Amino acid sequence: MWGSGRGRWGKWRNRFVARRLEGLVDESRPGAPRTITDEQVEAVLVATLERQPVDATHWPRGR
Repeated sequence: MWGSGRGRWGKWRNRFVARRLEGLVDESRPGAPRTITDEQVEAVLVATLERQPVDATHWPRGR
């Protein structure tokens, strides 16, 4: 278990040594670029958590 993680820890340690705290910031990841903004995500969350749906008494929430 620990053997497989040494490479990852070494990577983070080397980034820290080279760039200090700035080296620990996540680097960009592969894949398609985001198609929605942080503001759009926030709007959906607010609508879901704070507004009541039409013709309903509440949003169902699992517990």
